[in-house]
Amino acid sequence: MGFEQLRDMYRFQHFWDEFTNPLNAELPIQSIISLCGFSSSKEFNTLLAGHKEASKNILKKNFS
Repeated sequence: MGFEQLRDMYRFQHFWDEFTNPLNAELPIQSIISLCGFSSSKEFNTLLAGHKEASKNILKKNFS
């Protein structure tokens, strides 16, 4: 696994942990995206688009 892939994996995991934290329920999603090291929502969306199956599995595991 390369550095960028590892970095993105940890940034997404950090995003997911913050997004599902009840203490952050009132925060705008853009704030959480920025907090996790993404420079923009476009960068975050690009990451998700490139890892659709992995993202789907994370959502499925946490919401089913």
